[in-house]
Amino acid sequence: MNFFLKSVFLSAFILVASCFIPHIKIIALDWTWISTVLFYLILNILLKKRIDKVKNATPIKFTTAIMGAATVKMLITPTIVAVYLALKQPEAWSFAIGVFSVFVLNTTLFVADAQNLVRKG
Repeated sequence: MNFFLKSVFLSAFILVASCFIPHIKIIALDWTWISTVLFYLILNILLKKRIDKVKNATPIKFTTAIMGAATVKMLITPTIVAVYLALKQPEAWSFAIGVFSVFVLNTTLFVADAQNLVRKG
């Protein structure tokens, strides 16, 4: 299965599962939660396209692209949470835990796919 479909299935799973997790279901149908999950879907796909462009380049370019992708996600995640907190939105704790969970799941998928590229190369 290609990365795009895996990412879509992961995002769909997160959105459905969030309706059943006690602390997350409070925000599961809120537009900010749904847009955050969709944002990570789009970000994952865009970063994967960047990796695909450099996968046959030099090892340093490939490694830099992987590290850059991880850095982008690590900087965006607390920014999303900080903006949510600054806007004094409801259920900030639930949102923060949820966003970091989405980050971990998407990053795990991304790294697993990148490892497959390394093994094939």
